[in-house]
Amino acid sequence: MREPFTRRLADSSFCVKCASYWQSVLRFGLPWAVAYGGIDYAVFRLSAHNIGLRYPWRLTAIADISVMFVVAAMWWLLMREIAAWRRKSQQGR
Repeated sequence: MREPFTRRLADSSFCVKCASYWQSVLRFGLPWAVAYGGIDYAVFRLSAHNIGLRYPWRLTAIADISVMFVVAAMWWLLMREIAAWRRKSQQGR
């Protein structure tokens, strides 16, 4: 039988790389925000190429930065839970 994804993730070193909140912001939240913003901008440019609309940079940047912190917090909480499962399973062995 195949090993569950959470167990493979708990055994990897990736949980240690996002041990603190600020590491999660830099290693997960920031790349997520850049990728999301880039995709949003590309879709805007492709859909409004001849209309002459301006991209709302300020509003988008404020929204992306605030969402980045929320996404990083959720990722950090997930990594903490997985690390707790890891410690719990190692103590049980």
